[in-house]
Amino acid sequence: MSSEALTLAVYFVQWTLGAPEHTPNIDLVLGKWGDGVEAQERVLVSLLYRPAPSGGSFMVIDGEGRHSNRQAICGRGLGRAEVIGTPLAGEVFALVDAIWLTDPRISEVKELDNAA
Repeated sequence: MSSEALTLAVYFVQWTLGAPEHTPNIDLVLGKWGDGVEAQERVLVSLLYRPAPSGGSFMVIDGEGRHSNRQAICGRGLGRAEVIGTPLAGEVFALVDAIWLTDPRISEVKELDNAA
């Protein structure tokens, strides 16, 4: 099995260093990947991270207009209503949990809970 067949999504995490008042964004690009796959076969789901002293939370927001919503990488950004209450929501939150628990590059974002 190729690594392309195993790819579920790519993600971007955006935040401003040393500026906890700027809410971090996570953009997930979901869909098919690999040779011969077109950007239109993928969609963007965007989330905000809201820090809190007892542990922050993620909120799905409208993906249209986000920086990652480029024709070169995905067909379109999904609206919040297209994600919440659907089977896709479970997949999105499972992916975000995996990123949150395993990616050391976002340690500063995690520390925002202590500053909230």
